[in-house]
Amino acid sequence: MTAPIDSQWYPECYLDEDMPAGRASASAWIVEIDGAPHLAGDRFNGEGASPLTDGQIVRFFRCDTFDTIELTLTEEGYSFAEEAPADFEQCCILNGWQSDTLATCVSEMVSLLRETEAEPDVYEASFYTYVDTGPWRFVAASRTFEQVQG
Repeated sequence: MTAPIDSQWYPECYLDEDMPAGRASASAWIVEIDGAPHLAGDRFNGEGASPLTDGQIVRFFRCDTFDTIELTLTEEGYSFAEEAPADFEQCCILNGWQSDTLATCVSEMVSLLRETEAEPDVYEASFYTYVDTGPWRFVAASRTFEQVQG
């Protein structure tokens, strides 16, 4: 089994095609705005943003990223410079192709790359898995999120 090289955390509300940069933990998403704790990110920090309240529940996902691997696309097929991780959930081609090639398996990713009329060349493939870490409770006294047990 290939181990992830990086893990970043995201509140569930940010899991879409236009995600902010991940953070190192659930609590790393807490920022102070006008002296009150808020969930970081443009969607909540604009005008009318609501502060976090003691006991508020936010669901977090952890994104485990594996090494990128060179994929050689030829007219006849494709090959990897090394074996793809066995336990990834999503993959894509980097360098501007992410949204066009997002897939749940290598063959789908390659098919999507071909649909974009990509030329035979070497591309960087990225592999990752999102892990639902469950609900987390905001604790006002410590300004942290604590995982809800059970």
